[in-house]
Formats: sequence, structure tokens, C-alpha cells
Amino acid sequence: MKYDFQTVTNRRNTGSMKWDQMLLDNPELEEDIIPLSVADMEFKNPPEIKEGLKNYIDEMILGYTGPTESYYDAVIHWMEKRHQYKVEKEWIVQTPGVVNAFFNAVRNFSEEGDGIIVMGPVYYPFYLSAEKNNRKIVNCPLLEDKGYYTMDFEKIEQAAQRKENKILLFCSPHNPVGRVWTREELEQLSKIILRNDLLVVSDEIHSDLIMPGYKHLVLQNIDPRLQDRIITCTAPSKTFNLAGLGISNIIIPNEEIRNRFKEGLVETATFNTMMGFKA
Repeated sequence: MKYDFQTVTNRRNTGSMKWDQMLLDNPELEEDIIPLSVADMEFKNPPEIKEGLKNYIDEMILGYTGPTESYYDAVIHWMEKRHQYKVEKEWIVQTPGVVNAFFNAVRNFSEEGDGIIVMGPVYYPFYLSAEKNNRKIVNCPLLEDKGYYTMDFEKIEQAAQRKENKILLFCSPHNPVGRVWTREELEQLSKIILRNDLLVVSDEIHSDLIMPGYKHLVLQNIDPRLQDRIITCTAPSKTFNLAGLGISNIIIPNEEIRNRFKEGLVETATFNTMMGFKA
């Protein structure tokens, strides 16, 4: 099937968060100025997704809807085909977005005053999920050399050794610096995680948008022991430009961690959209 990467869609004054907020804040901007704030794209959505949603609307009732077997099969197939990551159906938990998962994990796996480790500069909700839950941000800044960023493993190890620092919020590929972490880097990070019994929330939402010559490696695949220490956050929203449909797949192999995470979703009355499941 042919995909349209040429047509430019005018999203001004359509409710688009990034376009309309830019115009609201800067009403005198020239026409050729574009927003680079919220990470959605101007590419047309895949035609098979649009056609499938149209057919569903024509034929079905827009009621409360949960994931079907075909939905789980699609997620499992995609993760194995694209990332050689074998996921069990029971591991998958849906949230409206990965940011929701950050907040839920911080709230349910740490206490007020605990430290949340991040590697700045990083996607701003990493900071917000700690701040809004009255946790301390423990920043282990990336090391920069002529525009190339690496992890500061010494600083990460020092932070992980402090027992009050309970969670590592990890971004892979990294947003915003764009690093696709190597196997060697992930192996070194995994050793720190396991030595210090950290819980890791791994945001891997950009894993399908990789430049030629690079390969995304799912952190959990690096060492099987990480299954008991990790919450992997994925979503179709970046890959297929579906952010407005509100659906993410949070992969949690450990049953105790998964149940605790799901209890947190119940406490906040979290639901997903029917259209997100069907897309």
C-alpha cells in the first residue's frame, strides 16, 4: 500500500494543540513559522487505519470497549517482529498514554520525599511526574561531547546506591537528544539496576522511528532478570501518528508489579478510548 508523505495538511485552527497554542501565544507569527512542541506529525495517517475506523463507526456502537484478542495479537506480533521482544498477553496493560503510566508508576511505587532518577535533558513529564507527586528529582545529566550524548554511569551508580532513590525513569531512544543506546550501554545500565534493586520505567515510545544504520534494543531483553524490575512503555501514537486516540501499551512481566500498577489505574478511574483499540 502506498503511503502519503507528501501532502501537507493545514492544521491551523482545527484544535491541534501545537498549532493553535502557538497561534494563541503568538498571533502575529508569519505563515512559514512551524511549531516544534508536541510530538505529533503532519503526515497523513495510514489509509488502512482510517478505513478501519470508518467501517467500525458505520457498523458498531460507540460504547465502552476493551481490548480484544485480535488487539493483543497485534501488539504481541508487532513487538516480536520489529524488536525481537516476546511479550505475553497477560503482561500488557493499557493506559491513555505513556505519561499517564509515568505518573501512575511514581505514585504507586515510591513515597513522598523519595528520589526519582532521570537523565537530563529529558522529556519534561519525567520531571513533572516526580514534582507533582512530591518526589525529589535526582538528575544524572547526560554527558555531551560535540553534540554526542552518553550516560554518566558513575553518577547513575552513585544515585542508585542511595536507598531513598526508588525509581529510574529511562528514555530509549532518548527524547530529546535522539540517542539510540547501544547494547554495551544498556548492559552497563542493567548491571547498575540489578545491583541496586531499582525499579525502572522505560519509555520506549519512539522505538519504531529509528534512522537507517541503527537498531533499537528493548531494555528488558538485555538481561532476563530485568523482568522483575521493569515497566516498559510503548504506544502506536508516534509510529502511526495516533496521539489523539489515547492508547498506550505498558508491558509489565512481573505479576506483583503489574497488579499494583493496575490498582493505581483503578484508583484514578483510568479508561481507554474505543477508537484507540480499533486503530
